[in-house]
Amino acid sequence: MNTHPNWLAKNSSDGPFIIDNVFIHPSASVHKTAHDHALVLHSIIGWNSIVGTWARVEGTPCDPNPNKPFAKMENVPLFNNNGHLNPSITVLGCNVQVPPEVIVLNSIVLPHKDLSQSYKNEIIL
Repeated sequence: MNTHPNWLAKNSSDGPFIIDNVFIHPSASVHKTAHDHALVLHSIIGWNSIVGTWARVEGTPCDPNPNKPFAKMENVPLFNNNGHLNPSITVLGCNVQVPPEVIVLNSIVLPHKDLSQSYKNEIIL
């Protein structure tokens, strides 16, 4: 198995504090937008967005099954037959403010929104 430790993200004095082995593409822009004890998993956070203290922004990973030979990504539709949003990654547009102690789960938030409550499986226009 080949390993590439030089690909892993490094901590810097002016950047975020990164825990464990994380790969960040060299062209990606990383800033400190998550406050203390905030959690961001399987999500894309837009420019100038803020995730408040103890807030949680989480999506559902859409990875292929690693135990299945020749596994492929399944492209499920955005909505199910009942018109509800299927679980997927969470996307926050630019300049979105997530206040402290709010949960955003499997949602898409358009730019320039100040959230005031928790959201699950929603598109916030």
